[in-house]
Amino acid sequence: MTNPNKFDTVPDRLVIRLSADWAILTDGLQWIVAKATGSGTRRRWKPLAYIASTKAALERVLREEGACIDTDGARAFSGLPETYREWRRDLSAAA
Repeated sequence: MTNPNKFDTVPDRLVIRLSADWAILTDGLQWIVAKATGSGTRRRWKPLAYIASTKAALERVLREEGACIDTDGARAFSGLPETYREWRRDLSAAA
């Protein structure tokens, strides 16, 4: 079984790369706030919070966790719909 926190398994779970060390992932049920830890081949995503509700709740958790968000990450984040359910619906419609 593969480690779900490994970088090489993230692309299909990655929602937004907020910066080099912060991302929003999904497991199909919720958004996951994750921070990169380690370096080189030991670099992994550490899940910090799980949010299945609103973008506002996600934003609050990012602020509380002290997430560093770069310009591209902020632009991508602003494009998220207001709820996880809407995001999943939009993703399904695009497929």
